[in-house]
Amino acid sequence: MLTNLRSVSLVSALTLGSRVLGLIRDVLFFSCFGTSAAGAAFIFAFTLPNLFRRMLGEGALTSALVPVLSDTFENGGKDSGFALLNKVLTRLLGWLIPIVAVCCLLAWQAGTNWIADGKWARGMELVAITLPYLILICLTAMIVATLNVRKRFGTGASAPILLNVAMIGTLLLFGSTGSGVNFDFLAFALCGGVLVGGGLQLLVPSVNLIRAEGWRPRMDWTGSDELGKVWALFVPGVLGAAVLQINILVSRTLAYSLEEEGAVSILFLAARLIELPLGVFAIAVTTVVFPLLAKMRSRKDDAGYLAAFEQGLRLTLAVTLPAAVGLILLRDPIIGFLFDWGSFGADDVGRTAPVLAIVAVGMPFFATAAFVTRGFHARKDMRTPVRGAVVSLVVNVVISVASVLYLGEWAMLGLASANVLASVFQSTYLLRKFAAEEGKGPLDLHLGLGSTLGACVLMGLAAWGGWEWISSSEEMTPKLSSALAVFVIIPVSAGLYFLLLGRFGFTDSALLRKMIIPRQQ
Repeated sequence: MLTNLRSVSLVSALTLGSRVLGLIRDVLFFSCFGTSAAGAAFIFAFTLPNLFRRMLGEGALTSALVPVLSDTFENGGKDSGFALLNKVLTRLLGWLIPIVAVCCLLAWQAGTNWIADGKWARGMELVAITLPYLILICLTAMIVATLNVRKRFGTGASAPILLNVAMIGTLLLFGSTGSGVNFDFLAFALCGGVLVGGGLQLLVPSVNLIRAEGWRPRMDWTGSDELGKVWALFVPGVLGAAVLQINILVSRTLAYSLEEEGAVSILFLAARLIELPLGVFAIAVTTVVFPLLAKMRSRKDDAGYLAAFEQGLRLTLAVTLPAAVGLILLRDPIIGFLFDWGSFGADDVGRTAPVLAIVAVGMPFFATAAFVTRGFHARKDMRTPVRGAVVSLVVNVVISVASVLYLGEWAMLGLASANVLASVFQSTYLLRKFAAEEGKGPLDLHLGLGSTLGACVLMGLAAWGGWEWISSSEEMTPKLSSALAVFVIIPVSAGLYFLLLGRFGFTDSALLRKMIIPRQQ
């Protein structure tokens, strides 16, 4: 069973801090840029290094490294573990530096000389500036993965805070919510802020690993059996991760190509809003449980592995399902309160709300697919997640292209729906495969869905009734009613949900409270 509650709570708290800062960053970003072309160009440009970060740094390479590194530390000691880390980092640098250098030159050449369309030219220029962030964040991910294996979760979970601080500082220094803002200059400045933040993200965990664990970084081109195991896991894993990131790239590129101004910004904002509940707990559970699952598989503790997997997924669903319900029902006041400032106006709120409702439906499926994928990776099965990613890609591309070609003004909603449906197919496929390999059907897994869904329904009715009552009052301004929804309805509904969860006999209700409220541990 999952016993390291303090680790989950620590990661949850630090991730919450990061997500809150990320939310502040997004509020400032949209206050400065609104849904302008320059803001959309920055989002498009920042997508590319982020995709490769997820594919390499936080995706396939991390998933390949953690099980082997866990085995190496467990059986070979600290020196062997750090030797493997140095070999991986050396090869990662050897690949990334020339690749990024060539891509930066090509992107800058394309933006300044080859592309006539102003929107695409600006986007490629920003790509050339942001791509070096890829090197910094991929190295960071390897070091953070090592810290996690050594059960030092705090520094890694706090690393994203540094990026958010750098970007917030840039927006405050160079941005403006008034009419005098120079969008193009601010976009270029923000790219510089990303690079500063990436440097800080690499520096802090590196220093922690050196001081706390005695790591000595050095270039090491020699091979080893352990390195061969990492590459054997990495190659099929990177195919699956590449498919997933192509999925995102297709959606962003199609959104950027729409004639509707700000479509990519609106889709990005909706995705960012679901990342707060995902990051606060669901990703924190995955971060802590993944090394635990890998260690149990290394020890051949199949019963402990399955119990930890079921509990981790049960807790993930217990948080993401009510969060999805809340975002769907309270989408208008949430967006209005947070983002209806400066260059982001009421019309933008109205365009974003239906997109958020669609994207929120997919939140439990996104979290399930991510968690089950790590379950396969922990037992060194990289091929099944690849097949699941291919299923997701096919569904997403078909629906996305059809939306752009045939839905006209509804194309943006079609793109959002494509992502959700793709995650539904992917999570269903992976969960069925996982259950089958454990000799069970998907419904035989102990996920506590009955009590979770029952509590969600009653919580949703209470939240909906509260918002209807507040929003119907003629004495309140829209901003005040939205504030009451955020600061009163949401916490009251959350408290009601956790109360109902316990009443309905949810297996881990006490554990869930301890994870969310660390002082109870």
